[in-house]
Amino acid sequence: MTENEIKLAERIFYHVIKANINPVQKYDPIDEFRPLMMIAKGLVYKDDNYCSEIYVNLHSLSDWQKKIFLKRSGKELPGRCYIEEYPDKKIVRIGFK
Repeated sequence: MTENEIKLAERIFYHVIKANINPVQKYDPIDEFRPLMMIAKGLVYKDDNYCSEIYVNLHSLSDWQKKIFLKRSGKELPGRCYIEEYPDKKIVRIGFK
């Protein structure tokens, strides 16, 4: 994902979640399932302008949040979004590849 795509993804996350989200963090296996933290995989340095994936973990995703996420993603970053559920960790992950 380019720098512009990362910024679009951040705006979509802020719109959907409506809560304080930590700024984009470099992927670290320890934080992989930490909620309300934007995590970018593929960053070599924190100031890189591209990554392979960016996501946020949530405790739950309402129908409204899902609808808004899919609608905005389809318009601004078509074909890039995903939603994954991890019932064992009680986490829902929304993100972009």
